[in-house]
Amino acid sequence: MGSVPALEVEVDARSYGDVEEKGGSALRSEGLPRDERIRNPQEFNRIIRSGRWVKGQWIAIYYLPAEDRKVGFGASKKIRKKPAKNRAKRRLRELYRTHKSLFPPGRFIFLALEGADRAPWIALREDFLRTVQKAQTRLWSLS
Repeated sequence: MGSVPALEVEVDARSYGDVEEKGGSALRSEGLPRDERIRNPQEFNRIIRSGRWVKGQWIAIYYLPAEDRKVGFGASKKIRKKPAKNRAKRRLRELYRTHKSLFPPGRFIFLALEGADRAPWIALREDFLRTVQKAQTRLWSLS
């Protein structure tokens, strides 16, 4: 048998650069800053109860005007299993992180709807962008 040729692997510097070690886990500098997250359950519920919202096929966006920008992520009760909920929220966080410039100051809740955990990435991204476009005309243009 012939020898297997060596593979040349190109590593994206963004994937491994600026990694901090903290408590045994690696935290990427590309993540969502702690001060940008909504961590208080009461604030999370207040935004869902009194905020305006738009809904796409797999994503709902809740918005409440504010001076600074903070975001929270959740998953519908119809996504029953924990790993599926976590995957759906992780996908929404990545979509928000890569399209953060589309959002004005305010409080946002991104809710993963049923099927968001299984949707093809390209289709989920297109639904996210359509929903954001709908939100731009219906929500924060009215603020």
